[in-house]
Amino acid sequence: DAPYNQVAGVAIWPMQGKIVKEAAVAGTFEKARSLGKAWRLADGLTEKLDVAKQLMSARILGQGVLTAFTSQTTGGFDFGRADVTLPDGQTLYIFNKNENLLAWRSDLPHPVTIGPDLISYVSAKSGQPFSNAEAEIYKGQEIVVLASPASKAMRQDPIVKIFLDAVANIGGYPGPAV
Repeated sequence: DAPYNQVAGVAIWPMQGKIVKEAAVAGTFEKARSLGKAWRLADGLTEKLDVAKQLMSARILGQGVLTAFTSQTTGGFDFGRADVTLPDGQTLYIFNKNENLLAWRSDLPHPVTIGPDLISYVSAKSGQPFSNAEAEIYKGQEIVVLASPASKAMRQDPIVKIFLDAVANIGGYPGPAV
């Protein structure tokens, strides 16, 4: 059995309610709850992707076979890369530092998206979203890679700089947020 039956959460950086109101992105819990409900009710991959497009303003970065996934833990972080071979022969590379931070197509001179935007995976067969911790299970299978824009609150210069610093550490990307 997994520890805590995989239902434990972590609260970090305790703070007063006043600070939470200033720092937290309002409405994220309800948005996640609504998305989860609509996702469960959707029938099949196409409907699930429509839900993501409607509720998360998601766009499909690519659909193809997850041909490689590497991960190593260094300094308390999981660093890795997912390679998705697309039907046109190009590769979509997703770089992560615990979370997916950068997506890049092999035929483009720039990233297709970068954190703080959300980059997520969905199994094309089952419609099941999955994380980097589960990616090895989906190796050799067809997946969909989605990008969803971050909220305005997450696009403030100090926050974007944190993401750009993280991306520079994992993939050497020196450019701006795109």
